[in-house]
Amino acid sequence: MKTLFGLMMIFFFLLLPFLLIGFVVWLIRKSASMNAQKFSKIASALSGEVVKDAKGNPIYVRVATDRADVRIFTSRERPSASDDSPPNEYLVMQLMLPLGFTMFLSRDNAIFKLFGKLGAVTDINVGDPEFDKKFLIRSDTPAPVIAYLQNPDRRAAIYNLEKKHFQMLIVRPDCIEIRKMYFPNPDLIEANLVDYIASLKQLVD
Repeated sequence: MKTLFGLMMIFFFLLLPFLLIGFVVWLIRKSASMNAQKFSKIASALSGEVVKDAKGNPIYVRVATDRADVRIFTSRERPSASDDSPPNEYLVMQLMLPLGFTMFLSRDNAIFKLFGKLGAVTDINVGDPEFDKKFLIRSDTPAPVIAYLQNPDRRAAIYNLEKKHFQMLIVRPDCIEIRKMYFPNPDLIEANLVDYIASLKQLVD
């Protein structure tokens, strides 16, 4: 009896690595399937196109607008490099329209630590006490950023995005990007996605 039990234990421990590998593969496939469904829902809601990599994995959804293409995807990021907590998932929307400068804007100083390595080295005030108190702004090109944000319509658009729980505005060399924590409900609802794109366009309209 002991011999049989011992053989069963040996068999179990020999089989365990294969079970673990199978479980990991199942998780990866399940995650990929859920990710594909998410991209498909966004594309369907916005009459967009799912852009895939060479292996057929979705990269982003491309949506044509009257100003420029919008790219939509999700990204997982930890609150800080030293944080062992699970990464946060962000909904990212990019309007592929260069503004001629770079900028990082957020209310959350912790987010600056995460996304601060963007060449944005100078803290900026735009001359609006309420706006300057509420938002942290950095850029390596302060003059055009100040000119951009001194337009009251731009500041109103940023306040509007904040009300929709967008936490970051990043002006990259090739696009304007907004980010918020991703939640399937409400972020996969068609009316909300359409509203997000309209709010993004207000940054340049």
